[in-house]
Amino acid sequence: MADLDGPPPPPKQTLCSPFPNYPPFSIPLPFGGTLTSIVDPSKGPPTDCTLAHSLMIQVMPMLSGLTCILRILNVISALEKALNATPPIIGGIGDLLGAIAKLKDCFGFFDPTNILAMIKAILLMVLSYLNCMLQAMESILKLKVGIGISSEGGTPLLLQTLNCSSSNADIAMNSMMNSMAAIQPLMDLINMIGGIVGLNITMPSLSLSVTSPGQDPLQPIRDFVTTLQEIVNSIPG
Repeated sequence: MADLDGPPPPPKQTLCSPFPNYPPFSIPLPFGGTLTSIVDPSKGPPTDCTLAHSLMIQVMPMLSGLTCILRILNVISALEKALNATPPIIGGIGDLLGAIAKLKDCFGFFDPTNILAMIKAILLMVLSYLNCMLQAMESILKLKVGIGISSEGGTPLLLQTLNCSSSNADIAMNSMMNSMAAIQPLMDLINMIGGIVGLNITMPSLSLSVTSPGQDPLQPIRDFVTTLQEIVNSIPG
């Protein structure tokens, strides 16, 4: 018997797949502060794998940076053992001298020239990163404008696709904004290190909020980049 209702309707189709929105990973540090995963927009939508990988990249140099601190603790431990040895000091002098010898390599850290060179290199890296992010976010804003224009008078399928694309653009923009949150703690650390060597420059604060209606959402970042570039130019070397 023929089907009087005709063939079943085709399944609904969409030309857009929504981006996943993964929360960042974080690791608390024993001396204060937190390491947070960073989104790399050049690799497409973030996944739990890429977020974990970005955090592993941060952990390895962080642990390497603890080398001198651990050596200092080793000297303190060796000194404590020497004081409690029999006889005092002489009984533990060998271990104490060995711990102090390992610490000598760390004395170069206190050279102001080396510290200034490190600060300047870090700031140049931050500037390169921010300029890259600005270009990507400008592209997203242009995409949003294009979506708004294309949605006028569109078919239901087109509107569904455009709405999905607009949502993906918002997620991508938020991910980029969140990835820049790690810059402010870095500025605070540079302020502290710069003060040790007499670098009397206060690093700017990175504000990601728009202060007035109609303001370009990227203007605070552009202002930060301009100020940071002036600071870099003022650092010798």
